[in-house]
Amino acid sequence: MRSRIKLLIVIALGLPLLVGCAANMPKTVEGFDVIAGKMDKVTVMPPHFTLGEVGAFSEQTVSDMNHDIELEVKRSADALMAESRYAPAPLEAGDSALAADSELRRMLGESTQEIGRIAEGVRNTKGKVIDVPYTGDLDYFSDITNADYLLFLSGSGWFKTGGAKAKEAATGIVLAAIFGAAPTSSPGSATTLEAFLVDANLGKVIWYNAVSYADRDPRKPRDLLSTSQALMAPLLGKSTIKGDKSRDNELINKYEARLDEKK
Repeated sequence: MRSRIKLLIVIALGLPLLVGCAANMPKTVEGFDVIAGKMDKVTVMPPHFTLGEVGAFSEQTVSDMNHDIELEVKRSADALMAESRYAPAPLEAGDSALAADSELRRMLGESTQEIGRIAEGVRNTKGKVIDVPYTGDLDYFSDITNADYLLFLSGSGWFKTGGAKAKEAATGIVLAAIFGAAPTSSPGSATTLEAFLVDANLGKVIWYNAVSYADRDPRKPRDLLSTSQALMAPLLGKSTIKGDKSRDNELINKYEARLDEKK
């Protein structure tokens, strides 16, 4: 319980910080409007997603869940890019392609580390103008996709399992009875997404945005889509894509079933 309280405190503190910086989002290089007017093809890179504390699941299960969420974020980003005025320049980086191409695996691993490095520089830049170099190998991806612009996505999130929600509700009722107050509830989930647009010719991050929402479950494709739409709207324009409500419980049921198997 103590660790859960810590997590809720971190989320509660982190969300206002991001919202408080909304006036400085998105961040761009000087002269971005001119660059954007010349942009044509954009490659959506494989996203990286990290779930927060989910102690009920094994480390392997959390890793599998992160991977499934990454695939959903990629699916949303691809759909948004296809809907925009920019031409998608696909990078074949599915599980089978990664298994067969060690160089691709290595380069993607290096790009993930590079994004982690530059993220701090972008986030720490005051104001809306950024000047953050990308020092990784951009030529490799630019050559195989024939695109000069690469969109990197990363995210994090957390959720409460059905059992945790039930326990919290029961605890709230008991506390309300003891102290004579109405039961209260805390958010059941949260999702944060970030996007870095890199110009391979300039070797710089030219556009950055981040959004964070409470009560958007990272396991729900529809919540990931709506969060991606908010993230990408300043770059790609307003999206009219509707989420598929029928898929909301696919990942939830898949991984809740693993919990049932452990009992």
